[in-house]
Amino acid sequence: MRLLGISLGVIAIANILFTLAFPAYGTDTLIHIGAWRGIFAQKYVLARAFVFGAVVFLLLSVGQFQY
Repeated sequence: MRLLGISLGVIAIANILFTLAFPAYGTDTLIHIGAWRGIFAQKYVLARAFVFGAVVFLLLSVGQFQY
């Protein structure tokens, strides 16, 4: 579970850095102009990754998965 948390943390940081460094590629330019999509092709995939990461970080902070 910790490895999953680390992986999702790296994905979150990579998305933020990519969007700030390359706003033309990190934001949507078609239907939802200006919406962040980060390193993913669609903003919905980014949202799924962030929600999954939030659940994993919540479970790790509560201590349910301390092995």
